[in-house]
Amino acid sequence: MIKKRKGTVITLTCIVVILALALFSLITAFAFLTKDYNHKDLSSEFNAVPPISQGVVNIALFGVDARQKDSFEGLTDSIMILSVNTDTGQLKIISIMRDSLTMVEGYDTPMKINAAYSLGGPELAIKTLNNNFDLDIKEYATVNFYGMADIIDAVGGLEIDVNENEIKSKYGINDMIYEQSLYMGIEPEYVKTPGVQTLNGVQAVSWARIRYAHTNSGENNDAGRTERQRHVMELLLNKVLSRNLTEYPKIIKALLPFMETSLSYNDIIKLSSVFRKEIIYTQTRIPMDRYLLKSPEGFGSIKYYDYDFASKIIYSYIYEDVTQEEFLKKNNPLNTKGWYNDDNLK
Repeated sequence: MIKKRKGTVITLTCIVVILALALFSLITAFAFLTKDYNHKDLSSEFNAVPPISQGVVNIALFGVDARQKDSFEGLTDSIMILSVNTDTGQLKIISIMRDSLTMVEGYDTPMKINAAYSLGGPELAIKTLNNNFDLDIKEYATVNFYGMADIIDAVGGLEIDVNENEIKSKYGINDMIYEQSLYMGIEPEYVKTPGVQTLNGVQAVSWARIRYAHTNSGENNDAGRTERQRHVMELLLNKVLSRNLTEYPKIIKALLPFMETSLSYNDIIKLSSVFRKEIIYTQTRIPMDRYLLKSPEGFGSIKYYDYDFASKIIYSYIYEDVTQEEFLKKNNPLNTKGWYNDDNLK
């Protein structure tokens, strides 16, 4: 099982198949799976900085709002950075809020960061992450809604405490179940009563997508959705990594058709060296509310912040093992500055 430190995250289940595939590759061959392996070679340099540490591999993880099985196009509802330290066994996830206002290469007007993938695929999305956060990312993995549901089904569902508000509110779990079932062409299975219960893939993904209902801890809106997604990630990772190795082919088969990645089989085998260590899993999100700046007008609902400041947070977190909370105690977020030159900010 993984050791866990407190943090927040936007979930993306392609990390699960990467870890499952890496672990499974230690004991058996993978050739019979390759027919469903959506591998995409990338030739761009991605504006990446030189590798900062030989033992640390940073991978971009994207979750696209695509409702067709073989589609990996669209806006990225989830943007995450998976940092794997093969020397120490640390797995760190940094979620980038999809509404972050940013500049995208080739475009003069700032836009939300989740648009980069739809405009230029994983290449432009990776460049955007590297440009803004001074990162060395050269690999990616993308998953769609189908994959998220199937991997949860492959591990037998997740035990989740559903509260009454999440069932009865508008756009609650059953509205999400209806929408996703409609896209998938299946009969919806609604959640009828509150309480702790095992949710199947569609139900668990639908629960994680709820936005306008309070969580059990009282969070609402994006904060509430982020909390649910963090919980699904924790449950899913623990369940996958606790399964018998003989079950990994089933888990891998379930998600590979719904994931596209630049990682080669050899890349994944190299990542498997992390399992020689005791895995320590931590997570955080960028930005935190403490260093959000006044949003410029004309962009709708956005997250506006100082990317230089956020880059320092990410570097300290990945390479110096400094949590975001520890960083903010020593560095005053009031010193952050706006970068968008507009009269509305004056």
